[in-house]
Amino acid sequence: KMDDNDTTGENTLSLSVVVIYEPFYNGGRGLEHGNIKSLTSKSVRSPSELENEDKLSRTGGRLIVVLGDISPSTLDITQRIQLLDEAPQRIKLSSGLVTNEVASVQPTLYKTAGELLTVLEPQLRQYNTSSVHFVGHSLAGGVASLAATIFDGAIPMPKRGAGKKE
Repeated sequence: KMDDNDTTGENTLSLSVVVIYEPFYNGGRGLEHGNIKSLTSKSVRSPSELENEDKLSRTGGRLIVVLGDISPSTLDITQRIQLLDEAPQRIKLSSGLVTNEVASVQPTLYKTAGELLTVLEPQLRQYNTSSVHFVGHSLAGGVASLAATIFDGAIPMPKRGAGKKE
């Protein structure tokens, strides 16, 4: 759990985090990646499909990181708006089409995404997965999107005191 206000006085958001490991994932990207329902579907598999799944479980799989806002939050809507009412933070992209390309991010969401990845690092390293999917709704969706972008290497991890402009 990450608290709305930590002891250092810096802002973070409260999130619940569930990490699901799917050892037999062999999907692609976009619409072909499957969904959470596919984890619970029961289908009859042939011996060759079972053998293929055994190989995939040793070399592939995926992690699904599901984020949600903790409810009830310790902050009301006015306090959440104040928490998020910060000037955008400009960060240099790690990759892009133009030299010195920058992105604008909301500092609290960016900092929370970095904290999330730091907390999840042992789990992310534990599995030899071919894919990691981050999902969330509302503010948790913003954190999920930034965490995926950091994890992909498109933007750097936030520095300590990430609310400051770089």
